[in-house]
Amino acid sequence: MGVDDKGKVVGLDDPDAAIGVLNHAQMLVDPEPVFTFERIVHDLMDVVAVTIEEIDWPNYSTLVDGRPYFRIGSFSTPIDRHTERAMVRLRRHVRGDRTITPEGRRLIDFLMAKGETSESLCARHLNFSSGRLRKLAERLVGGGYLLPMKIGVGRTYVAIHP
Repeated sequence: MGVDDKGKVVGLDDPDAAIGVLNHAQMLVDPEPVFTFERIVHDLMDVVAVTIEEIDWPNYSTLVDGRPYFRIGSFSTPIDRHTERAMVRLRRHVRGDRTITPEGRRLIDFLMAKGETSESLCARHLNFSSGRLRKLAERLVGGGYLLPMKIGVGRTYVAIHP
């Protein structure tokens, strides 16, 4: 903070107020990120270096307007209410179990490489039965690792990128 988009140091009038705004914003994000701040004086101007700890496999982030968004590839996308309700039901079903089995890791890695992929293609590629794949995918959706892009016939999934 205190640096413009071109990397030029412009300074902050009140670095403590800027840190206060970030602390407040931090509470509005779910899961809550871990920030660290370092106040720096550069050429007699105050700047604040902000470090945000990386989350290996994040949940979705809820923005101020209350809409959940996922990071997919290089863009963020809102999820529709129908998908959100399905995910809430799945999260209740798996009771917050966020462990990833080796086969779950294989599915996530495959989807991260391929992008949005149909359930049937995932099952064929990983040599799973459709029932086994659906159970695994539902557990990973409930754990916050996958996003179902289409529900019902022709179901597709995408991995949520950190």
